[in-house]
Amino acid sequence: PETRAFNIQPGLTTADYPLSRLRPLFTDQRPDLRRLAVAIAREELRAWNEPTLLYRLADSEHREPRAFAIEQLLHLGESSMEPALPVEWLLPERVFQLAESRHKITRETALTLIRRHQEQLGDPARLAWLMESPHREVGLFTVRLLWERQRRKFVPTTKAAEPQPGAPVEELRRFLRKTLFGLPPGRMERRELDTNQAAPERPWPASVGKRRLIEAIKTLALSDAGFAELVTPVLAEFRHSKAKNEWQHCVAALVQIRRVHPAIRVDLPVGQMNVRARTA
Repeated sequence: PETRAFNIQPGLTTADYPLSRLRPLFTDQRPDLRRLAVAIAREELRAWNEPTLLYRLADSEHREPRAFAIEQLLHLGESSMEPALPVEWLLPERVFQLAESRHKITRETALTLIRRHQEQLGDPARLAWLMESPHREVGLFTVRLLWERQRRKFVPTTKAAEPQPGAPVEELRRFLRKTLFGLPPGRMERRELDTNQAAPERPWPASVGKRRLIEAIKTLALSDAGFAELVTPVLAEFRHSKAKNEWQHCVAALVQIRRVHPAIRVDLPVGQMNVRARTA
């Protein structure tokens, strides 16, 4: 404000604030220097033209750069922001990396971006990878997003249009079957990552990831009868799995679905029901 009031012209230009000079300040242990770096970044971010910086800062251990980066990511493509950042800065591989962040606010930001920009970020292979996330809210979000997308895809566009009730059901069933019965989604390729960021690690067996997916499916099915009707045949098929604890989780999910939605037909052999009763 004082510079405008007294008509003081800045003596420094953009060339005096190169990113190479500012980068160390974002991770400095002194909060005042981190705040200084953020203040300069607000003015120079567009000139730096390095979108990957936002994704690194969004996963920072320090609150100041993390909050700044999240704010910028959530406003990509909005002309009302100054400086306006292009929507081309929305990088799918980086967004999906953030969905596995150790910071809850960062994961929530990634999920918000995926929902807002489904055309650019809704790749089924990447969504399948997220379905087995160790973070419960991420897996549930992904299953819910796929279910909502399939329902919207086949909503009639005019009153005269004929609905196709079976299409979204079978397509999503095929997707869930492929995820549960197929090979586990692989890790992100190293080439998708910058050299300063470690690859997301998933050291657990495939069966653990599938059990997490079953839990996410069950959670949504308990609150959505339509989704429950869709997934019960898939869970009924997967309960024949021989992998450790997989069939037990399927049976447990089916029992709870049948209790909440008694109108949905759920076939469970008596033997498996007794085992479930003894282990409950």
